[in-house]
Amino acid sequence: MRIIEIIPQLSQGGAERFVVDLCNGLVMKGHEVTLIVLHSLDNVGFFAEEIDERVRVVPMNKKMGMDFCLFFRLWRQIRISSPDVVHTHLRGIVYSAIAWLLPSRVKFIHTVHSEAKKEAGEMLSLMFRRLAFKCHRVIPVTISEESEKSFQQLYGRKGILIHNGRPAYKLIQNEVDEAQAEMESMARDKDAMRIVNIARLGEEKNQYALAQAVKQLNEEGYPIELYIIGRKDGTEQQPGPIFSAIQSLLCPHIHFLGAKRYPRAYMYVSDAFCLPSLWEGMPITVIEAFSVGAVPLVTPVGGMKNMVQDNVNGLVSKGCTVDDIKALLIRFMEMSEDDKQVMRVASKKNYAVYSMDNSVEEYLKIMT
Repeated sequence: MRIIEIIPQLSQGGAERFVVDLCNGLVMKGHEVTLIVLHSLDNVGFFAEEIDERVRVVPMNKKMGMDFCLFFRLWRQIRISSPDVVHTHLRGIVYSAIAWLLPSRVKFIHTVHSEAKKEAGEMLSLMFRRLAFKCHRVIPVTISEESEKSFQQLYGRKGILIHNGRPAYKLIQNEVDEAQAEMESMARDKDAMRIVNIARLGEEKNQYALAQAVKQLNEEGYPIELYIIGRKDGTEQQPGPIFSAIQSLLCPHIHFLGAKRYPRAYMYVSDAFCLPSLWEGMPITVIEAFSVGAVPLVTPVGGMKNMVQDNVNGLVSKGCTVDDIKALLIRFMEMSEDDKQVMRVASKKNYAVYSMDNSVEEYLKIMT
C-alpha cells in the first residue's frame, strides 16, 4: 500500500514524534511510505534523522504565513505520488484541501492531536475541517476519550478513536550515564527529589506555574530539583516570555537542559515526570514515562485523565494552579519508597496499552 503522511514540520513536539514513529512502523510492515513536510527541514527538522531510510521524505519549503501556492504544489505532489492513503496531521488537512475536495479513489485520514477546538485553531482552519468532516471527505481519528468527546461536540459526528503509541524503550547505558551525570552536575542539592518536565516551553504546558511551585516548595523546606527538557520559547538572542519569567524567579533549583535526543534516559534516572498542562490531547511524554516505569504527575486535562489513574499508576492534581501543583508534588514526596515502587511497576505495566505496534495495527485497519 502506498501511504502519504503529511505534517507541517518535524520540530520537537508530540504530534511530530508520533508521525515519525508511525512512518517507521508502517514501512517496517512492508508499506511504501512518503512523509511530506510542509516546511523546510533546516530549522524545524529535529526528528528528521530518526526517520527510517526506507521512508521517502519530501520537504515542501513552505513560505511564512499563509502560503496559497502550497495548496496547488501539495496537490500536484500527491497526484504524482499516486497514493492509496493520505494521512494528515495538524495544518496538513488545510493545505491538502484541493486533493480531498476533488473526486478521487484515495482515502483521506486526519488525526486530531488535541482537544478539537484547540486543534482547529483560527476560523479559516476550522472552516476547512468542518467541510472535510461534515461532507465525509476525510476520516477523522481522535487520540483519547476526551479528544473524541470534544470532537463530537464541535463537529456533530463521531471520530475513530486510536490511542497514540511509542516504541518500547531500549536502555542504552551510555545515554543513561550521560543523563545521570548531567543532572548531578547541575543539582544544587544532591539529595533532593528529581523532577523532570519534558515539553517545549509554551502557554499550554504551564511550566511557569510548575517553576513557581518548585521555588516555593524549596523555600518551605521541600528539596526539589526541576529539570526542564525541551525547546525554549523565543531565541537565544531574544528569549521568549515564558523562559524569561522562569529565569526571573532566580531559583537555583530550576535547570534548563534544552531539547534532547533521548529524553527517556532522563525520565529513567529521575524520581518522577511532571506535566502540569492546561490542555492536552494524549501526551506522547506520558506514554514515554510509562515505557520506562517513571511515575507521571499530571493535571486533570485532556487524555491524561484517561491515561493516569490517581494513586495507581501516577498522581493527578485537583487543578492547574500553583497551589494545585504544590499539593501534587508534596503528595509524591510524602509517599513511602515502597508505595512509589508499586506505582512505578503499575506505570510500566500500563505501557502495553500504548505500544506503537498496537497503534500501527489500528491505523492499518482504517487505511485498508
